[in-house]
Formats: sequence, structure tokens, C-alpha cells
Amino acid sequence: MDGGLASRAKSRIKRGKDTRRAHKPGGTTRPVTLRRRVDDSRSRRTLKRAEALQQWRLDSFGSCPEPTTGEIADWFQNLNVLVSDACSGEAIRSGAALMKLKRLLFYGELGASEEATYLKAIHCSPLMERMCSFMHFENELREQCLELLCVLSYLPIQRDLVAEMFQQMVVQCLTEVVASSPPASAVKAMQILGSIATMHEKCHLLIHKSDAFRRICQRVVTCAELNNPIPKYASFAIMMITGGEELGQEINMMDFIPAAEMLMTGLSNAELHRDTLAHTAVAICNVTSPGPSASKAREMITESNLFLQMMRGLESIQDEEALLYLMRSIRYITTEKDILDELLEKGLARSLNVQMTRDGICSDLRRDLCEIANNLVMDSPPRLEILIKYNFLDIMGEYVMREDFSVKKMAVLVLANSAAVASDEIIRDYFANELIIKSFVKVLDSLDDAAAYYGVAGLNTILASGELTKQEWEDNHFAEMVEELGGRDGLDRLAIRENEDLSETAREVLNDFYDSKLDFENFPPT
Repeated sequence: MDGGLASRAKSRIKRGKDTRRAHKPGGTTRPVTLRRRVDDSRSRRTLKRAEALQQWRLDSFGSCPEPTTGEIADWFQNLNVLVSDACSGEAIRSGAALMKLKRLLFYGELGASEEATYLKAIHCSPLMERMCSFMHFENELREQCLELLCVLSYLPIQRDLVAEMFQQMVVQCLTEVVASSPPASAVKAMQILGSIATMHEKCHLLIHKSDAFRRICQRVVTCAELNNPIPKYASFAIMMITGGEELGQEINMMDFIPAAEMLMTGLSNAELHRDTLAHTAVAICNVTSPGPSASKAREMITESNLFLQMMRGLESIQDEEALLYLMRSIRYITTEKDILDELLEKGLARSLNVQMTRDGICSDLRRDLCEIANNLVMDSPPRLEILIKYNFLDIMGEYVMREDFSVKKMAVLVLANSAAVASDEIIRDYFANELIIKSFVKVLDSLDDAAAYYGVAGLNTILASGELTKQEWEDNHFAEMVEELGGRDGLDRLAIRENEDLSETAREVLNDFYDSKLDFENFPPT
């Protein structure tokens, strides 16, 4: 949405050439546009990934017996012995050592230097290679290896050192566990791969070069029972792996889309459903967010059943967090101008209307709804008519009158851009009414110059169209309506604002539609 009139809120209204906008202020043949607000999606998704990491850490190890202080001190003192025992390959001896190493790291509250000592003891030994060999067999030893790797992958301090430990052999071994092991083992491997994906750039690249992402997605698609742990932890891993978009790694959408479709449907366990849905929504947001391959991803999702499921989700999902990420994804998708008509044909306007009329939704959701509406209406009278059918204009008007300023500003932008592409007949039938005019008037006194500008642009379009009413009335009937609703007074105040371009625009509107003879130069700026 960069560029254009509203992105330079200081500029005056662009003059148009059509009959309705033949006056000096013009009424903009080019829609008002808004410089994109700072997008908090990435920080939100980063926070979501951190919360998910903490949750599976507790899920996986919350029941693990907590050692005494003496045991922790003894284990740390004999760290090299424990590592040597773990490498032995004797089931009982190695299993007991791996258990102690896991509990020491999980419960030991090691400082940075102690943690480094712990990691170097493992890194300088053949333990990682030995654990890869242990994981080829279905036994308790494999589970101990997976649980130790889980704890290692979560370490928040020594990321560089941990990244050195998770080499290609380890990633490949974990991928094999995902592909062919029972669910209990597969979900642990998914957790590890998801965790290390965002730990370090090296790990992320390793995972992308491996078969891991495809195997995780395939395991979801071939999962006979969605009421088991695989969807929850697969969605977690997919969320984490797709979260590395800043590294420029392209996700294979042919793998992602079928898995996401499966994760969005048929979950009967309420708790699994909630977590899986939230993780999947974040993953969709990851692949559609701005990036080198985003345009291709958006188009492929639109052409698949996944987009239909996303729209159904807007109508039925109650979890606000999942809704927020789905809405953000749809906002990204609607920036692709070539597919907007297709989106409306699929029923997007109806799904958005359900969400818009829902009580108690948060401001973030309302702002995204406004941005989606703005993307849909730009440069397209036919799309505007579809949105009008679903009552978008009145909903935007209500947002301006009742919502907080960030929503109000976006809603009045939607109205201004809608008026800019509307025919004179639509202006008369849907814009020249108390709610819409009051919406434009309400922002004229805003300290935000851009918001005030949207109000002037909207009123200018209505007033320009009102010139045609002189055929039925002696004067511009819409000008009378605007004046009765406080619009002229608002323009008078705006005409002496300190912002010269904004005040000059207001003066032009007053001079053209109200024959204002005031000498504004003699008024002090406000």
C-alpha cells in the first residue's frame, strides 16, 4: 500500500477527470492509500514459538523426578564418567547415564560456564554419534536419547555450541525416527527438529537441506488417527521450521499444503485441536508473510482447499489467537491483486462479514479486517459492490464511531477508498447518509494528519457527486447534508491547521462547494 495520496498525508487531493470529480479538489480518481503500519506479525510469531517451546518442555519433562542438590553436585563432578557410561552401549548402563545427564541439564539450573562445561564434555566425546546408532532400535535407550536431545535443543544460552553438536548425521537420524517410528518416538523427534530450526542459522539450513520437513508433513497426511499426539507436535515442528523466513529458505508448498489441510480438519480432542490449530495458523502466516517466495505461496494456497478451510475457520473458530493468525494470513494473501476476484468468488466477503459482526473481538482482528477490506476495494467498483452486499460500509462506519483510534483510522481509510471507486449512483445510495458522513466528519479534528486527510477525501468525493443533485434540487443537496452533520465546521477548523497542504486542501473544498469567502490567512494556525 505504499505510495499514492494517503501515503503522503501532507499532499492535497489529486484532481480527477470524470464528470463527478471535475471540480478543483477533484474527488480522486486514484484511491487514497495508506503507508503500511508497522507489522507486528513477526514479533508475535516469535513470541508464539517461544511459548510453544516452553509448553512442550513442560509436557515432556514435567513428570521427570527432580534430583536432590547432592545428586546434581555429584553428577556434575563426575560428568565425564557419565558421558563415558552413556557411550558404552550397554542398555542398563547407558540408559541410566543418559537419564542422569538429562535430569542434570533439566533441573540443575546450570550457569553459563557450567552449561558450557556440560556441552563441551558431550561435544568432545562420541556421544552424539552413539546416540544416533542407539536411535535405530525401538527400545528404552532410544527414548532416553531422544529426551536428552530434547533438553539439549531447548538450551537458551549456548546456542552456537549446541548448533555445532546437531550436525547432519543427527538431523538425518531424527528424520528417520519421524518417518518410521511409533508416535511416541516420532513426536519427540519432531519436537527436537522444530526446536533446533529456530535455534541457529546452521541448524535451520541443515533441516532445509534434509528431508525432515517433507517427512513431518507426510507423517501428518498418512496419520490414520488425528486424535493422537502427532498432529499437535507435527504442527509445532512445521510452525518452527516455517518460521525461518528471514533466512530466505523456500518452503516446499507441495508438502506444506496437504499437511496444513489435514491439521485444520477433523480433530476431536479439544486440547489437541486448540494447540494444533494455533500452531498451524502461525505456520500459514509464516509462509504467506512478505518474503521472496510469499507470492507463489499465496497463490498456491488460494488455489487449494486450504483457503476454503481458512474461510470456514473464520466463521467457526472461537480461539482468538488462531483467528488472529488466520486473519493476518488472509491479509497477506489479499495483497496479491491478481487473485482478489477469485477470493471473493470463493466466499471471502461472507466469511469476513461473520467475523466483523462478532462481539468482543480484539482491536488487532478489527484492524486486519479493515486492511483486508481496503485491499479488496482498491481500484475495483465490482468488488466494492460485493462488499456493499455484505454490509461492509455500515460496519466500517460503526468502527469509526465506536472503536479505538487505530481501528478508526483504518476504517475511515476503507470508506475513503470505497467512495473513490464508487459510481454516482452508489454514492447517492450508500455514502450520502448520516452514518458515513459522520464517519468522515469525526476524523476531521484528529491530531493525526493522515486520518484527517481521509475524512477530507471522503467528504470531497460525496460533495463532488452531489453536484448532480442540482438537477433535482436547486443546490448541492449533499453539501447541505454535510453541513447539517458538522462537516463544514470541521473543514473550517481544518482550514487553519498548521499543516499547510492539509489546510489548503480543506480550503479548496470549502471554496468549491460552499463558496467560502473567508480570508483564512488572517486566522492563526492551530
